[in-house]
Amino acid sequence: MRLDPDQSVDAAIKATPALLHVLIREHMSCVGCPLVTFCSLDYATVMHGKTLADLDRRLTTQGQPV
Repeated sequence: MRLDPDQSVDAAIKATPALLHVLIREHMSCVGCPLVTFCSLDYATVMHGKTLADLDRRLTTQGQPV
């Protein structure tokens, strides 16, 4: 799966619902953040010390709902 780094976190979650679970498992505070519609995936990953490759890998291997 390829995530778009310029897409907002909100749009990415709507396009790929399993991403919500990945963000929670990666302890990213994007879920519930009031800025989720404004932050790009690229910005969010940098701020949380992650990479888009990390999220892609988690989506591929463990992105299914708990």
